Amino acid sequence: MTFNGLLLHKVLKMLEKLCGLSLRQVYQSGKSSYYFKFSKGTMQISVDPVYPFVLFRHGHDRELGSESAFLKVLRMKLNGAVLVEVTQQGLDRVLDLSFHRKTPFGEIEIYHLFVELMGPGSNLILTDEKSKIIALLKKRITEKRTLLSGSRYEPPERSGLNIVGMDWRLYTEYLETIGYQIKKIRIQGFDGKSLNNFLQLLSIAGDGVLTVEETRRLFNALKELERTLSTPNIYLVNTYGKPWLSAFFVPGSQQLEITEAIDNLIENERKSMEFESERHRILKYLKKENIKIQRLLNKLNIEMRELSDYDRYRKMGELLIANLYRLKDKREVVNLKDWESGEEIRIKLDPRLSFSENARVFFKYYNRSKRKVQAVRKRIEKLEELLSYYEGLQEMFEMAQTREDLKALEIELHEAGILKKKKTTKRKTATKSGPKTFVFSGFTYIVGRSNIQNDEIRKQAAGEDLWFHARNIPGAHVILKTAGKKPGDREIRYGAYLAVLHSRGRMSGKADVDYTEVRNVWKPKGAHPGMVLYRNFRTVIVDLSEGDFDAESK
Repeated sequence: MTFNGLLLHKVLKMLEKLCGLSLRQVYQSGKSSYYFKFSKGTMQISVDPVYPFVLFRHGHDRELGSESAFLKVLRMKLNGAVLVEVTQQGLDRVLDLSFHRKTPFGEIEIYHLFVELMGPGSNLILTDEKSKIIALLKKRITEKRTLLSGSRYEPPERSGLNIVGMDWRLYTEYLETIGYQIKKIRIQGFDGKSLNNFLQLLSIAGDGVLTVEETRRLFNALKELERTLSTPNIYLVNTYGKPWLSAFFVPGSQQLEITEAIDNLIENERKSMEFESERHRILKYLKKENIKIQRLLNKLNIEMRELSDYDRYRKMGELLIANLYRLKDKREVVNLKDWESGEEIRIKLDPRLSFSENARVFFKYYNRSKRKVQAVRKRIEKLEELLSYYEGLQEMFEMAQTREDLKALEIELHEAGILKKKKTTKRKTATKSGPKTFVFSGFTYIVGRSNIQNDEIRKQAAGEDLWFHARNIPGAHVILKTAGKKPGDREIRYGAYLAVLHSRGRMSGKADVDYTEVRNVWKPKGAHPGMVLYRNFRTVIVDLSEGDFDAESK
């Protein structure tokens, strides 16, 4: 759904509430969403290539933050500045936010933040009062425009006709320039709006030219559209294959307040896409690392097979020592009988060395090979443990359902050194997501979002609390806080239900769950996060389709 100039015009009326107020702070979420906080509300600007928009929010809620070089410039130049004016260029998808900032010397600095909401070309450009670009989100050089720091800002070339204040003369003059061609009207439209859906509503189709009747009908419809621009509501339309937002009434559409409509249709979808994109990026990285580990394991296993007969060096050395009394002349080959198997063994020798010296060489090879086998075996064990840990992480990322789940897992990757931490300033814009908490039948249940949280909630639990985990599959640890009370069968089954719900077992809907007191669970020395051993446990079978629990999530 394109956030066109007509929708932007309606949002503009809401943004005017912020004029005259000082900007308190600017926040960034992800790569494309910015929040400008004022005393009476927040302006959210999304320059996402798929879902660009501008929105006024009454509160100050924002997503978990991140930082960029562009954000630092915005804060340095605009924090404390007064938003003097918000203007739209005709009905195009470009906003000009004019800020005035008073210096310590009493001088007034003027800045303009241009917001361009043009799909993949969406951008934020900060300029001084002379339109010199100070900083911008995306550098761009085309035949018509140059967007670079230090260059002069030129707004996008506008096409079409602004319907605000349009009269019959301006309307017909514009149609004459395009030869009254319906195709050009459909694609080029009027200023800020592609008229494809609009023409369909007016039953104007084909690629020919407008008839006299269609010309008059389109003019009247556009004038009616101009009148609707002063109303605050927009419309959610479910026709033409995909839900979209309209600034004008469409038969069968649902009238909504702007913020609600954008949150429902655009913002939630944008967040979902960002979530899936981030999860896909990390899963791709983990799969790549898994392949590297598997390849290394294959090489080490081949090496182990090649070293598997290292014991033969010891055998040959022992045979030589046992037969020294009858071996006189140096030679290249000797055949000696193995007293254990009774077989005759052919032994190649170095003719330059004595038989005892050759025996010492064989013992040296034996000891060296033995140490190497032990080292390779130990390395294989470590790599297999690491591969198991990575595969578990991969499963947990695939099971992640919320941004909080993803954030907790990313923190684990950073702390484990699997992913490099992004460079940030000393200011912390995001907090760690804690474990999930559920209340059922008066008992509290704690569920880890990551392996690190799994370890933390176990360490913080009392010895008599109950610990749950789906058997032999990756998943969250669940702690039932007993608080001196004895849980019944139903409370225990709910703990097991949560363990399956937050494990790979939820894919099949059924799994075995082991549970025991926390005092029976311990972490082996050197084990990866989330890996534990346990004893004195019981097992219950959980079928998610049979769950009828009514629990409260915190």
